[in-house]
Amino acid sequence: MLLVSRQNTEPDLPVLSRNFLVTRRVLAVVLVLAVLVPLGCVAGYEYFDDQRRSADTSDVVDRLIRVAQEPALKIVDMNSEIRRSC
Repeated sequence: MLLVSRQNTEPDLPVLSRNFLVTRRVLAVVLVLAVLVPLGCVAGYEYFDDQRRSADTSDVVDRLIRVAQEPALKIVDMNSEIRRSC
């Protein structure tokens, strides 16, 4: 005859006491961090992108002003020469 011994197949682990207040606080902190960390990253990216775009815009405006001043100075010089000759 075959004797089958029945043994408990579950490991002997101590039963953990559940402190739901601490668990709820930890989950609340994790939730807040899960929202604030990505928002902080997006806000930081937006700030630096805004600074970069502002600097690029200033460069373009300065370049356009220099380009517009060249013909304007030529016209002013031409007008002064015309006045002298008349």
